[in-house]
Amino acid sequence: VSGIDSIITDALGSTALNSDSISVTNLLNFGDNVTASGGPGGSTSITAGPGGITFSGTSDFDSTATTTINSGGVLSFVGNSTFDGVADLDATNDLTFSGAATFASSSNANSQDAARFDGAVTVGGAAVVEGDSITFNSTIDSASGGNQDLTLNSRGNGATTFAGDIGGTQALNSLTTNRDGSVKLGASQLKLDRAGTLNFWDDVNLTADVTITNDGTGAVDFGHTGDGA
Repeated sequence: VSGIDSIITDALGSTALNSDSISVTNLLNFGDNVTASGGPGGSTSITAGPGGITFSGTSDFDSTATTTINSGGVLSFVGNSTFDGVADLDATNDLTFSGAATFASSSNANSQDAARFDGAVTVGGAAVVEGDSITFNSTIDSASGGNQDLTLNSRGNGATTFAGDIGGTQALNSLTTNRDGSVKLGASQLKLDRAGTLNFWDDVNLTADVTITNDGTGAVDFGHTGDGA
């Protein structure tokens, strides 16, 4: 699907995206629940212009290949979102997940502005998040059956904020932030796999009491200063 200015659906019913490519010049606004199975090869590519892309209901990308979403404006997931295959997300403006976000495979989420996750996040493969600021307002866990790597890259001296527990249900293998801005750590617990590593390469500010657990041979590194609130 291409050559269209905008696509808007209402809140009634559901939308099935069975095409391998959907591209509009302005905005995509799905008011209902969305299921995307991709084209013949299993991949899904969704592109919109400066009007942005909004998924107002639940969104289930059941492609076993790659889901690529490029927004020239905001990229907003209001309901719970699940990506069964590789996820490659890019937004010129804010990237927001208001509901739970589940990434069953490797994933890359990039915002040229702020990236915010308000619901629980589950990662089933190596995950990279980039943004001017990065905020997790709920829990972060690996998917059951495996411990995964999470890398967070802020830009422009932005803050990376954790408000919920990290690895409380299923430990991460590693958690890494880049040498850019600061970390605001408000999780009550941060748990790593036995051989996992924690690398905070920027300044760390504790906004709550936190217990960091690493029961094995992995390293815990604070590359810059660490302070209480």
